[in-house]
Amino acid sequence: MSKARIYIKPHEIADFIQIKEKAILHKLCSVLRLKKGDEILVFDGKGKEYLYSIEELGEKCILAKKGAIAQKGSFPNKKVILAFPL
Repeated sequence: MSKARIYIKPHEIADFIQIKEKAILHKLCSVLRLKKGDEILVFDGKGKEYLYSIEELGEKCILAKKGAIAQKGSFPNKKVILAFPL
């Protein structure tokens, strides 16, 4: 099974993060049924992706601890342009 992947703002990335957004909580707890110790991928929108493990699950908050950097790098400099004929 693949890991859940969520977006966190770059300035909020730390050793421990608290996830409080209702939509993300619903997805992780109710839909995917993650438990304490499960791992999630957190990306910052700038090309970096981190592996976090869930430390605590609550109804209003999830506490996760940073493990390792899963993907490091930036976006490629190449642009793709699509053109459609009329």
